Amino acid sequence: MIRVEHSVVIQRSPEEVFEFIANFDNNSRWQSGILQTRQAPESLTGVGTTVTEVRQFMGRTIDTTGEIVEYEPHSKLWLKSVSGPFDFKGGYTLEPVKGGTKLAVAFDVELSGFFRLAQSLVLRELSKKIESDFKTLKDLLEDQRTA
Repeated sequence: MIRVEHSVVIQRSPEEVFEFIANFDNNSRWQSGILQTRQAPESLTGVGTTVTEVRQFMGRTIDTTGEIVEYEPHSKLWLKSVSGPFDFKGGYTLEPVKGGTKLAVAFDVELSGFFRLAQSLVLRELSKKIESDFKTLKDLLEDQRTA
C-alpha cells in the first residue's frame, strides 16, 4: 500500500474551493490526464454519489469508480474505490487559514498488477502529478478571483 499526501493554501474561501472540487465536471480543468468524468446521480453530490473517471496515467488508460463515503460541505470530501485497477480510500479536507483555505489531499492506494510491480515509480509519478494538479487548481481559483 502507498500513501499520497499533499496540501496547498488557496486564496479563496473554503466554500468557494469546496464548491469547485465537489463539482466533478471541473476535474478536467485542473487534473491532468482526465479524459472523461461521470457522476451518478448527476444532479446530487453527497454520500453515496459515485464518480467514474477515465484518465491517462503512466501511459495507460485507467477507468476507476469511487463512491463518496464522507461529505461535509466546505470541509471534507472522502471517497473509496468501487471498481478499477486498484483500491483506494481518501480525499480532500479543507480548513480556513489566514488569507484563504488550506486544501489537503490524502489517499491510501493498494496497487495490483503492473502498478504493484512499479510501486516506487507509481508513488513518485502520482506525487508529482498531484503537486502539479494542485498548482493548477490554485492558479485557476486565484485567477478567477481577479477576473
